[in-house]
Amino acid sequence: LNDEAHHVWDPDSAWNEAIATLHADVRRRGGEGIAAQLDFSATPKDNRANPFKHIVCDTPLDEAVDAGIVRRRSSAEPGD
Repeated sequence: LNDEAHHVWDPDSAWNEAIATLHADVRRRGGEGIAAQLDFSATPKDNRANPFKHIVCDTPLDEAVDAGIVRRRSSAEPGD
């Protein structure tokens, strides 16, 4: 599971290299490798603002807040 997946869109990134290494290691040990990588991002776009090709579901932020999928941070919470 990869949260904040918009940070690793580059196929040459260290993240993707790590996934490929883990996949190869599991196969070398007799397994079938990594079956899936699930990426989550509030901004599923590359550095040129192009949407990722593998988007399964894209929910506008206001709809996600209304549905309780995400919540708005109150101004009293840390990090403001």
